[in-house]
Amino acid sequence: MLWQKLKRLLYVQKPELNPEQIVDKKTELHNKYISFKQLLDANNNALKAMNELEGALRSSRPFGMVFISGQTSRASISVFSMISHLNALSGNKYRRLEPIFKDIEAEIKEIIEQKHVPSSDRLIISLSDINKNHTDLVGSKMAVLGELSEKFPELNVPKGFVITSAGYNLLMENSGLETEIQRLIRTALIENQADLYRTSSKIQMLIINTILPEALARAIKQAYSEFEKQVGFNAPVAMRSSAVGEDETGTSFAGQYKSELNVTPENIFSVYKEIIAAKYSVTAMSYRNRMGIPDELVPMCVGCMEMIRARCGGVAYSRDPLNMSEDRVIVSAVPGLPKPVVDGSLTPDRYVFTGENQSLLLEKKVNIKPFRIEVLPTEGIKKTENSLELSSAPSLTDEQARLTARTARLLEEYFKTPVDMEWAFDHNGLLVTLQARPLAGADTPKGLESQAPDEYRERLIIQGGETACKGSAFGKIFHVKDNQDMLQFPENSIMVTRLALPRWASVLSRASGVITEQGSVTGHLGSVAREFSVPAIFGLKNSMDKLENGLEITMDADGKRVYRGEIKELSGQKVTAEGIMQGTKIHKILTRVLKFITPLHLTDPDSVDFRPGNCRSLHDITRFCHEKAVHEMFEMGNITDLSQSGGKRLVVDVPMQWWVLDLEDGFKEPVEGKNVHISNINSLPMLALWKGITAMTWEGPPPMDGRGFMSVMVQATSNPDLSDSGPSIYANKNYFMISRYFCNLTSRMGFHFSTVETLVGDKAYENYARFSFKGGAADMRRRKMRTGFIAEILKNYDFQVESYDDSIFARIRGGSDEFMVHRLQILGYLTIHTRQLDMIMLSQEKVSYYYEKIIRDIERIFPIN
Repeated sequence: MLWQKLKRLLYVQKPELNPEQIVDKKTELHNKYISFKQLLDANNNALKAMNELEGALRSSRPFGMVFISGQTSRASISVFSMISHLNALSGNKYRRLEPIFKDIEAEIKEIIEQKHVPSSDRLIISLSDINKNHTDLVGSKMAVLGELSEKFPELNVPKGFVITSAGYNLLMENSGLETEIQRLIRTALIENQADLYRTSSKIQMLIINTILPEALARAIKQAYSEFEKQVGFNAPVAMRSSAVGEDETGTSFAGQYKSELNVTPENIFSVYKEIIAAKYSVTAMSYRNRMGIPDELVPMCVGCMEMIRARCGGVAYSRDPLNMSEDRVIVSAVPGLPKPVVDGSLTPDRYVFTGENQSLLLEKKVNIKPFRIEVLPTEGIKKTENSLELSSAPSLTDEQARLTARTARLLEEYFKTPVDMEWAFDHNGLLVTLQARPLAGADTPKGLESQAPDEYRERLIIQGGETACKGSAFGKIFHVKDNQDMLQFPENSIMVTRLALPRWASVLSRASGVITEQGSVTGHLGSVAREFSVPAIFGLKNSMDKLENGLEITMDADGKRVYRGEIKELSGQKVTAEGIMQGTKIHKILTRVLKFITPLHLTDPDSVDFRPGNCRSLHDITRFCHEKAVHEMFEMGNITDLSQSGGKRLVVDVPMQWWVLDLEDGFKEPVEGKNVHISNINSLPMLALWKGITAMTWEGPPPMDGRGFMSVMVQATSNPDLSDSGPSIYANKNYFMISRYFCNLTSRMGFHFSTVETLVGDKAYENYARFSFKGGAADMRRRKMRTGFIAEILKNYDFQVESYDDSIFARIRGGSDEFMVHRLQILGYLTIHTRQLDMIMLSQEKVSYYYEKIIRDIERIFPIN
């Protein structure tokens, strides 16, 4: 009693904050949180840009310097934003990153700004003079047609010419049109549909009412005159949009731009302006805004092509889009123009072919086609009702369908990926290729999409997840859980791990394949796997349990399947396929640029080499910024005076004090007064922790021996901060700082201090949790044993753990929201149920008992779905 009174006399209580200080502290914390959130957004954008650039190397889609410049700018802007937000978060502790970033950016700019590819101011270019290197000049759609016309004359690509991006730029510069359009876009509220409609209408009318520049009008007339000499006097044209960036890597724009069929020469000017104006339709503007594509990076080119008066037409898929691994070509056909197949207004006839040279007709289904779209004799098209006989007649002969299927497969071999081909048969029976592009949702190089023959199906062990890097591999399974496993990893083994952590990247040079239970294909490890061309499947649930150490397996990353033993038809197929741009100057430029963007050298945050001076790529900087930002947020948990003075008291049926400070969107409803009910909490990670904290009633401290009791007494009388009865503001008070997806918990329970900080959302590669634990009432030896006890439990649930004396630090990252919620529930449980276990740590029997009990409780209370 005397000692307790003396402690109260000597203790000086820290004064509470006044209202002005509370406001200042709240603002400071809120600004830090906003900087952190914006850093994560920038990280997401940077990784997306890097993945787009990386994927373009092997893509079957053409691209040009506009794509490279746009994506490198997107990556650079995002990385610089990360640096700025990290410095705002840390009080400018990482200014050293800025000159390093500028040096890397200068290297990239030097490569891009060299005149590797001659620019062109040609307003018009003939389709016969176009190939894939002209993507920036004519758009990818027309570049592909020009390439096919050059490589495959037998495909009968329509004759014609293209009004280029230079022509578009000339139109936009005319009479200040571009300036006014950009002004309207900047002042528009794109998210407001009514305002977007008004802006779209104003821009389209501006374009339609403008007069074509004389130079452009003269160039179009001259090009049409040459076109007439090839196809006939006064020949109508099909005018097709071909935006730069359309159908390029990572974007689609499918059906969002305008094309017009059967246009007479006197209307080419007006239809051209209508197609340009359609770039500013509500749908197209919304798509560009959603994808973060600047308007100026999408110049609109227009192809003016020979109008095919089709007897029948349609679309051919070189593979079944529902099962790419099957050897099937699907031909869809209707009488007349192919428009009803493209827009889905008719159910077409269906022909399915397989076998060598598509010799076998597997399926032929003739549907009722009540109308057809025909070319009018003068201008335009019309809908014509079919007779009963014609509506039920096959659109194609079997041989015509087979020829179409063979042509689609020919294009697949050239593109090295499944293709979508629009075609028509003219009235002379000639097959004409109208358009070709990689099949949506498929960018799998030919030869890598195979699956095991039927006789191997019984060997299938597990399937699912996502393809992070294409290819197949054979080898022995090796589980990687910690740094020791990394050091012992055998050459040419297949790494199986729970989480797709960046630190595992150092293993990839020795791995033949990678399988993870959690992780995003756009995360750091996925990027490195693609850099090393190591076949990888991410998000394959239960793979750690089903794929035991030492098991020989064949993994098929494309099919997302794992087989027992070696399947020679699959094993060893790493990604070696070349993209369509392989060998071009554009491809070489991108290869050089990527050396400063995507390689990841900083993989281990615990290494002495994990510092700004070792950042050699934009990817390194993103990794460094993300890791240090998480560390800075963890330090926020030390501010408990604000949580008490400016937070809300949590109303719960738990005999402890819990305080909550809402950083942003942490409460479902605004809170007046000093209390907030648990039912009003909107924070996903806080609710997960709370479920663990309250899942099971604490049974109280375990019985201790005499030495344990004396150890507690010594600690209690020698450390004034460890008194429950003294005036310490920490006694039995616990503090949450929360937002919808973020939570920082600082907890004091008796003689034990712990902190949890976590972010949990739908982006797995951003998710993380950090946990620290310190203290205890027993002597140091017992506290250290308790630290080891907790460490073993956490390792059992995939945490990376470090311990020093009576302190423990653990972290986990990269799991899905479901996975992270489960681990947070475990942390909440441990925060409560490991209290005072240090007092019994000299009895190994009791240690084993409580370890097994806690594991049983966790497995029972928090089962994994």
